[in-house]
Amino acid sequence: MPIDWSSIRDPSSLVDSLSNFLVEVFGEEFLREEVKKLGLYAPKGKPESLEYLRPVGVHRVAKWFRLLEKLKEQGYSFDLRFSTEIEEFMNLSLFTYALNTLIQRKVLSLENPVVTSSLRDRNRFETLLYEVLIASNYALNGFEVFMLDLLNRGRIDVYAKKGNIEVYCECKKLRRGELYTDLAIKIISRLYQKKLNLIVDLELLRKPRSIENIVVLVEKAAEEGKPIRTEDVIIQIQPLPELIEGVYEISIPRPDTIEYAVSAAYMGIFNGVLKVKEPKVLVIRDSSKPRDLEERLKSKLREAYDQLRTANGYRKVIYVDVSEVTGKVIFQLPELIRLTRGSEILASHLEMTSREWLEAHPDIDTIVLTKHKLYVDEFGNPYAITFESQGVSAYTAPGWTMIMRVIPVPRNVSPEILVNLGVEMSRKGNYPPAISYLERAIEMSPNLKEAYNNLGKILNDLGRPDEALKYLEAALKNRPKLRLSIN
Repeated sequence: MPIDWSSIRDPSSLVDSLSNFLVEVFGEEFLREEVKKLGLYAPKGKPESLEYLRPVGVHRVAKWFRLLEKLKEQGYSFDLRFSTEIEEFMNLSLFTYALNTLIQRKVLSLENPVVTSSLRDRNRFETLLYEVLIASNYALNGFEVFMLDLLNRGRIDVYAKKGNIEVYCECKKLRRGELYTDLAIKIISRLYQKKLNLIVDLELLRKPRSIENIVVLVEKAAEEGKPIRTEDVIIQIQPLPELIEGVYEISIPRPDTIEYAVSAAYMGIFNGVLKVKEPKVLVIRDSSKPRDLEERLKSKLREAYDQLRTANGYRKVIYVDVSEVTGKVIFQLPELIRLTRGSEILASHLEMTSREWLEAHPDIDTIVLTKHKLYVDEFGNPYAITFESQGVSAYTAPGWTMIMRVIPVPRNVSPEILVNLGVEMSRKGNYPPAISYLERAIEMSPNLKEAYNNLGKILNDLGRPDEALKYLEAALKNRPKLRLSIN
């Protein structure tokens, strides 16, 4: 049965719902067999959780199912020593939310053997993940949706229709290189073996000839306490205290070159204070990343353009998932440790590249750069997942947009916190998640005046006065009544 999201009230019901959904979609026998295969790839002597970083020759859903089983064993809580579990949980939640939407709205059916076989095909599944996400977002916004490529009805990924608007969409993804994953696993594992608490800033000057040699150089830099430079790499080491109690700022030069970052630590409350114990942070940078990323983006755009050529007379949109490459690093430690990132720089660079490309291809309407983001509380626990988009046009003109949805991760977050997040998002001009936060706050607390007032203000600023008026009037109705007491 499809998931009823309104019935999910706590982490256990969320995890159980996700697990039951995977069983329904893939079948328990298939899942168990894939999990068995996953165990064959796990190297000995390395922290188990870090293996979520490594792409292996089994279906991705095996990672997800094993993670859900592990969460149940842990009393429905994350092992916060590692940031990678949360990364996979985010991908799982987005996929489940999107596919559940498409099933409920009868865009896809599990009775269709083409659909079920594609979902079980591990190679096809990786691209299908993103197509499902884009199709569900159109469906949530009232479009009639068809997944043409999946259903063998054409080469184009998604067709969506609403009134007089007809849109053809191609979905592409910029992926992180496997080299960085291998390096991350080996270096963090070695730091655990040596019981070293460090920030390792590793800059690749060119593709290394040997990963093991780099690991040895990192150990040497840590032992000597000074940087090392070779033809392949520059390694900088910064010691970390064994126990962190206050905010600890981490500054990395040229953050736009960050390819990968991962963290691991023990966290807990001691004497009423959140503390981070034995922290290890690895940042891998590539000095050629901006240039390389630009070329990879152009290659994906050319590929999508060739597929959209047959869609004459319709709006044509290219979606590109940049989640893995624009600074969305696997780094989910709480706010006690802050890392200077280059996501804004890279996002701006990709946006400019897209705009220049569009000027040379006027028959494409828009390029939409998307990324998903996880919000965590002060303890590092996830409470909301957003799917955010940045539409890029060759020129500035009024147009239509879509509201991106928020998947709440139930952790008893208060509606007041959601209002504050909504206000903060709107100040940054990130209106879709701001609207979603405020709508969620109203669902939780229908009499919260601040939520209505801020939502009305945002909608009015976006040129939607009729919708804004409804919320502003609700804010007036819910304002506190003045009581006069006469003694």
